[in-house]
Amino acid sequence: MWSQQDGLSSDGRDNDALVAARRFIVVDLENQSYAQLESFNRNMSAEFGKPPFNCARECMGGPEEQTPANYARSLFDSAYTYFLALNRTMDKYGTSSKELLRNGTLLMNGTTSVTFKGQTGTVVVNAYGNRRPTFFATMLDGSDTPKAVVNITIVQQQSVTNVLNNGSTSAASAFETIFTRMYSSSSEIWVNYGGIQPLTRPRCGYSGNQCPQDIALYIYSGGGLILLLFIATGGAIGIAIRAKFLERDRLTRECLISFAELRNMKELRSAEELNSETGKSMRSMHSSASGGTKVTLGSNNNKKLETDTYAHFLYNREIVFGVKYLVKVRIDAKQLGQLRKLRFIDHDNLNKFYGICTDAPILYAIWKHCQRGSLKGLSALHQTFIGAHGSLSSENCLINDRWQVKISDFGLNLIRESQPMPRAKLLWTAPEHLRQNNRAGTVEGDVYSFAIICTELVNRETVWNGVEREQDIDGTVPLN
Repeated sequence: MWSQQDGLSSDGRDNDALVAARRFIVVDLENQSYAQLESFNRNMSAEFGKPPFNCARECMGGPEEQTPANYARSLFDSAYTYFLALNRTMDKYGTSSKELLRNGTLLMNGTTSVTFKGQTGTVVVNAYGNRRPTFFATMLDGSDTPKAVVNITIVQQQSVTNVLNNGSTSAASAFETIFTRMYSSSSEIWVNYGGIQPLTRPRCGYSGNQCPQDIALYIYSGGGLILLLFIATGGAIGIAIRAKFLERDRLTRECLISFAELRNMKELRSAEELNSETGKSMRSMHSSASGGTKVTLGSNNNKKLETDTYAHFLYNREIVFGVKYLVKVRIDAKQLGQLRKLRFIDHDNLNKFYGICTDAPILYAIWKHCQRGSLKGLSALHQTFIGAHGSLSSENCLINDRWQVKISDFGLNLIRESQPMPRAKLLWTAPEHLRQNNRAGTVEGDVYSFAIICTELVNRETVWNGVEREQDIDGTVPLN
């Protein structure tokens, strides 16, 4: 079907012919192999050398002239049909008249219902004297072997005579086309088309200029751009959220100070060592009323560096003090958020909170150190989100080196509510808070504590004149 098998020299393009043949659909009247066709050609050439032709060798011409024409097999079947009709006519009417043998009507009657195996396939002549056409659609299968896939038979059902307007008649026939599948699945037919049936009409028409607008390309492009936009937006949002969480985690970690980052001031051997740690001169922990300072860290100063309620440390090359708490508390995410907000409070009259230390032997709340120690004084606290101090006293009103009052020890209710409160700390607490055991405090309670501090300032005496008062603290602080 596609390779050169006539014995002539090959042109070297059998592979190209095979590629094209894989897309062929050959429709023909016969379904014969190449060997059958060659056998017919050889037999026909041999018969020409016999009577009545007696044409052999040079009479047949050269090798190229000895190949029968393509219509030779059809001519053979036509002649064979004529001879069968002639025999039938002679058997029926005899051979007395030569004119009888030339009568086409009689010969046509003799071909009725003739069936034989011819050179162009099975020949069937119907009752109307017409050969019933039988076509075969042949394609190459997966092994490049020709295979008939469909048998197409056209059957003449009847002949109808129509009377025309001028009185003449015309004959018309009705036909039925019968398709017989010779394959089991469609994949056998379109195996050389990738298993997909080709279009019955070119996508862009036979002229090539009727291509439909491919809106799918625009849809895919637009969808891709939208998808990329969503991905980019989602990525940007994700990065922003991640950065926010990382920043929050960083700030949260800053609220939790490791004990390894705190160096106890009592461990420093000299003022020179302290100065080298802080990078600047350090005034002593106490000063005179005139403002003079001493740069000494003697044994007397060591008592002020750490007491039962606080201790001084070096943290990030800065002096801080830690308020001691004898309790251990579990700090959850909500409380960490409160500590983070507390760390960001910045006010001239509020001491700077750095964080808490939970991995030390005891719990510390780390605050900025005010070098001039404690002094009776107060400034606004109620302007912050904390609302109320709850434990305001002259002991947590500190003064820095510029004589500025700094309130300390605020906003740590989660620790204070678990810490046992000494009776001496309750001397500044409002009576209603004592009765209700209210550690969180209120604005009104802070006003009461502020009044007690003002009394200390005006009288220049300790709270409730505790030094000269004969009554002890238990008698001074009523709990009910």
